Amino acid sequence: MNMLGYAGKAGQFEVKDMAKWLPSLTPYYQALGVQGEQAVAEIGASLQIARKGAGTSDEAANNMRNFLTKLTSPDTLKDFDKAGIDLKASMKSLVADGMTPMQAMMTNIENYIGKKSPQAAAEFTKAMSIKDDKERQMAVSRLAETYKLGELFQDQQAMSFIRPMLGNKDEFNRIKQGSQNAANNNGIGTDYAKRMGSAQEQMKSFKIHVTDMAVTIGNALLPAVNQTLVAVKPMITAFGNWAKQNPQLVASIVKIVGLSLIHI
Repeated sequence: MNMLGYAGKAGQFEVKDMAKWLPSLTPYYQALGVQGEQAVAEIGASLQIARKGAGTSDEAANNMRNFLTKLTSPDTLKDFDKAGIDLKASMKSLVADGMTPMQAMMTNIENYIGKKSPQAAAEFTKAMSIKDDKERQMAVSRLAETYKLGELFQDQQAMSFIRPMLGNKDEFNRIKQGSQNAANNNGIGTDYAKRMGSAQEQMKSFKIHVTDMAVTIGNALLPAVNQTLVAVKPMITAFGNWAKQNPQLVASIVKIVGLSLIHI
């Protein structure tokens, strides 16, 4: 969860959506032989990048799932074979070199683009260097059409995953590495502590304690307490208005009272 928490802060695909989709995507990774923290880091980073090419988080996750189903499907193997690529052999070799199956597939796609035309690799590198997200995505999409990536993946949802992955390779690697580093950092615990330390959460806690006190006092004393609260309310309101107008004076009074209590 700390890893997903890190990935969820890296873009529009939020943590709650990652937690929702993780159980649906991990079986595909397990089938490909990728498990544990490596699988979680890659899923989190991939979902974040996929969101760049989708209108919603669910759409992005569906695009990724379709891509995973096509990795080793008979249709994909045939289409790669028509393009002159022995996908099984290539994937096996790249995985043996330390890549995950998904990284191996993206490498095959990049190599395919490079072999399509002498200038393809240069154009792809140029597109990747564009800083603006939308412009970079448009440039990569044009390359995908120009070099007919649809010949390799006839599924449009899979293509909707591939395009942002091609255009954001460096960001994918950065998020994945950051997610792996966050595994033991207790980021969620740190965020929780920050949230609970806010004035809003402290006020909630105060209200809860007041409610608990009222229950403890019992119904017999509540009428008297309520009467007192009604009587005191105008004074509290007036003090609050005065405090807003004199923040520095209020701070000084609080410090003086605090020091007095310490000496006592």
